[in-house]
Amino acid sequence: MDKAHWSVLTLILVFVMIAAGSSGDGGTDENLNVFNRSSLTVDAHYPDASHFDFVIVNNNTMIYYIVNLSSNVTDATFSSTENHFVVEPKSVKEVKVEIKPYKRVPKKNCTITFEIRNAVNLSQIHTFVFHVEINYVGVVATEKVIGIFENFLPYPFNNVYGVFILDIVLWSVLIIVIYYLTETIIARMVKRTKTDLDDRILAIVRKPLLVFFITYAIVSSTEILDLPDVFYFYLYNFYWSVVILLFGYMAYRLWKDVIVYFFSQVAQKTETEIDDILVPVFDKVGGAVIVVVILIYFVNRVFSVDVTLLVASMGVLGLIIGFAAQDSLSNFFSGVLLMLDRPFAEGDIITLGDPDKWYRVERIGLRSTRFYSIFEDVMVVIPNNKLSSERIVNIVEPGATLRGRVDFSVSYGSDPQKVLKVAEEVALAHPDVVKDKKNAPVVRFRNFGNSSLDFAIFFLVKDYNQKYRVESEIRTNLFARFKKEGIEIPFPQLDVHIKNGKGG
Repeated sequence: MDKAHWSVLTLILVFVMIAAGSSGDGGTDENLNVFNRSSLTVDAHYPDASHFDFVIVNNNTMIYYIVNLSSNVTDATFSSTENHFVVEPKSVKEVKVEIKPYKRVPKKNCTITFEIRNAVNLSQIHTFVFHVEINYVGVVATEKVIGIFENFLPYPFNNVYGVFILDIVLWSVLIIVIYYLTETIIARMVKRTKTDLDDRILAIVRKPLLVFFITYAIVSSTEILDLPDVFYFYLYNFYWSVVILLFGYMAYRLWKDVIVYFFSQVAQKTETEIDDILVPVFDKVGGAVIVVVILIYFVNRVFSVDVTLLVASMGVLGLIIGFAAQDSLSNFFSGVLLMLDRPFAEGDIITLGDPDKWYRVERIGLRSTRFYSIFEDVMVVIPNNKLSSERIVNIVEPGATLRGRVDFSVSYGSDPQKVLKVAEEVALAHPDVVKDKKNAPVVRFRNFGNSSLDFAIFFLVKDYNQKYRVESEIRTNLFARFKKEGIEIPFPQLDVHIKNGKGG
């Protein structure tokens, strides 16, 4: 194709594009629009930045648009993800706008303007104007005394310095009144009530609230003065640091000393044990949650760290820690299950697998449980996940009695009936053996041994702590009684018979 043909095709293409750009359908609002995705009226704290989200929708199939973003905001910085950009056909463009003040005012009204031009026909312009209102709440500058009254002082104090002096005086009087009320009238009122919860609440919030009012008075009185912005920046950071730490402290103390205390008192009055177990767990978990939330908000508010990124990082870190600390987490949940299931309590005597090793439960923790080995005189610490898979025998349940057993053997020349009678008499004669009809001692002929007749005495000891002493004394008494009755206690022996072979 020669150059003439290319020139003709190029002119035709340009003509078509201009026609499309100039047509009414191409520039109508139905095909191009801008929407706000966030509220245009917001509350903020000076000097924090306010954020607004917008979406540009281009439904045209052929037209490109050039966007110019601007604002008439004063005494503030205006920024966006992009100020000048192109929107392609059949596309959606997201725009984020930030307005950060550098002068203290109670309210800021401004407009955000999207000027959108047809990329082919630049004379075709669509304008979208959004009216924004930002209210700076909290400690906001005002020329009224404590934000309410007009300055009534004469010259030369009929200015901001007079307002500052009156602020200091009135706040001082108000703080003294609050201190007097809490120390006298309110304190007397709470002492007359039957419950001590109000006493606890007053003791927790009295001093922190007094510090809060003093801090607020300093900040609100100082901001009327025309001091450098860097001073107010550090002043507000100081203010929010004090406020967050004070209210975090009060929340933690109210949780520990009021809410948990109340439920622990209720748990003591109930007959069930589940609440006695759950209250300590909620105490630790709730306290940890309050501390984490306060720290996250403190970092976000004072150091302007993005909480979403911090929370996401904590989530990833939690997964890493979860994989790295599987045993610790397993011990924790096993500890919770032990507290809920209650196979033993602190002070109980138990055995773990070996019935001849007794342990006294010293402390049940969320990670491990501490035992005192009675026969070895040592402390034993067992992780809860290992403990949950052990065979646990609680010796003190269901009562103080414990089953004892004494095995013995007699020679084949002894009369089994006489042996049974003598052994039963020896067991019944012991003062620490239960003798009622249901739990009376029982003697059983157990086996024909290689060199003896094997018997066993089964009995119930009145106190489990005396089990081994009673068994020892029954063996001693049984030996003496067998000797008196002529019953022989055999020892292992082997008879060897030698036969001569033929022709020997």
